[in-house]
Amino acid sequence: RLDAFADRVLVLVAAPTGAGKTTALATWAAGRPRTAWLALDATDDEPIRFARAIVEAIRRVAPDVGAATAELLDDPAADVLGGVRISLVTELEDSDEPVTLVLDDLHAIRSRTCLDLVEALLADRPHGLRLVIATRADPALPLGRLRASGLMGELRMADLRFGTDEAGALLGATLGRPVPAASVERLTARTEGWPAGLALAAISAE
Repeated sequence: RLDAFADRVLVLVAAPTGAGKTTALATWAAGRPRTAWLALDATDDEPIRFARAIVEAIRRVAPDVGAATAELLDDPAADVLGGVRISLVTELEDSDEPVTLVLDDLHAIRSRTCLDLVEALLADRPHGLRLVIATRADPALPLGRLRASGLMGELRMADLRFGTDEAGALLGATLGRPVPAASVERLTARTEGWPAGLALAAISAE
């Protein structure tokens, strides 16, 4: 499903905690060239720090991008939505190879300026950037417009929920022995395929 969204500007993976968002994205991103990973928390909820974290994540996989932008961010009064954004977009446009930026746990970001920076990058749509967002709840971004324009791909809880075959494989791997089909079906129904719930059930059964 993630590979099928290769032409989208934004891929949104939105589901409750324990749904396997990070695991799914980390597995998908492993080995893919120029895929930057930024794990966010509440300490990143400040515009300069947020912008710097984005640039540093990109530079780890694409050293040809972000040097000029990083210099601008050395100024504590840097205009994140102005000069910093323009510089980053320009560097991405000038890059020979595109970059995929994964923002994990975007729900930790509440600052309107930080979210405005993400929105601006989506609006600018530099050909060198693709955004993948993992979050527990839909972010305050123009998702409806992106969806209607065919620019966004989505994975929700229904996509991440385990079926009985996947649940049986997880339970069997955790317990080190096959689990009867009836038990797998019962636990899958009880947890509604919630990966974390299945894992907890397996641990409690050990």
